[in-house]
Amino acid sequence: MAGRGPAARVISAPAGGSNILSGFGVDAGGANPRAVGVLWRAGAASLIDDVRLLGGHGSGTNPYNNDHTADPDLHKRWDGQYPSLWVTGAAVETFADIWTPDTFAQAGFYVSDTKTPGHVYELSNEQSRAQRD
Repeated sequence: MAGRGPAARVISAPAGGSNILSGFGVDAGGANPRAVGVLWRAGAASLIDDVRLLGGHGSGTNPYNNDHTADPDLHKRWDGQYPSLWVTGAAVETFADIWTPDTFAQAGFYVSDTKTPGHVYELSNEQSRAQRD
């Protein structure tokens, strides 16, 4: 599943599901441009709680080359993957205690194609950005 193309997710929740994801660390690897840590389409009864999206900064490894312009592994490009946590579809969900310091992701927390509100509590979106279309 490497190369260009649609998102290849590490974890996903189906449209309208009542899934719960709690107490996990998710690492999309940094080298696959199609990777997304969590693709979330679940519905009103869903919850993501206490999840850390790993990669680059905050991972316990040195995220810099000698001149601090890239990762030491040239296969791992900063901003080179899909978002760490991508919420999409007409869903209502709750997110709590999320840490996303993944420098390889285009965004730490990305919301698209939703018409109903979600709830976010205690999101640490370090070294990347949150986006909503």
